Amino acid sequence: PEESALGRTALMAAIESNSLEKVQILVEAGADVNTRGINHSSALRYAEKRRDRVSANKKTEMEKIIQYLKSKGATHSDKEPQ
Repeated sequence: PEESALGRTALMAAIESNSLEKVQILVEAGADVNTRGINHSSALRYAEKRRDRVSANKKTEMEKIIQYLKSKGATHSDKEPQ
């Protein structure tokens, strides 16, 4: 399954690494940008929350990741917490 024991997907782990390249590799390999993790959290929401927590020098990379996910059709889940 795509969800790990921590409730994160492989895509979420790539987002956690702040690496657009890793995110792109997973998506190009077939990772679903709309697979939900624990609590119905989407990769897009996960990236947005991460952007709010990272240091200033990492925010630009997180913005690129968010824009990339959106360009690949990532959406929020109606069930996920805001």
